Amino acid sequence: MEFVLAKEKDVDEIFTLYQTKEQSFKDRGIKQWANYTSDSRFPKKYFLEMIQNKKLYVLKQENIITSACVLLGEEIKNFVNGRSGSGTLLLHQLSKMCTSQGLKSIKLECRDDNAKLRNYYENQGFEKTGEYDDQGDIMANMYKHLN
Repeated sequence: MEFVLAKEKDVDEIFTLYQTKEQSFKDRGIKQWANYTSDSRFPKKYFLEMIQNKKLYVLKQENIITSACVLLGEEIKNFVNGRSGSGTLLLHQLSKMCTSQGLKSIKLECRDDNAKLRNYYENQGFEKTGEYDDQGDIMANMYKHLN
């Protein structure tokens, strides 16, 4: 396992990971990212910009990107995993890195009506602290206090 900043050569693999997850959500009737397509919400130029700004992290297993996310200060954005267990590993590595950088907490968001995902985040130590309306989607704010 390798937890690293993404490189420009990774952008196609990262983009495909998001497209695959988006299709998986649709196939299972999960509304996460339902108001967007990969091309509109997560265009390749966005990922390239995040890579250039050293904000996009990936987890690689056997040289394959299995999870990715953007870290903006204490906020985890655009979290995606493609292999069972890889999201948990990525969140663990992010927590360790943020703790070593002196951060006291990290936060992320998910659809409030996606109980399975909210429960997953709660099992990873996050707690729901509020919600907000994002273009008709009610989003849950999730925070994790770091040691």
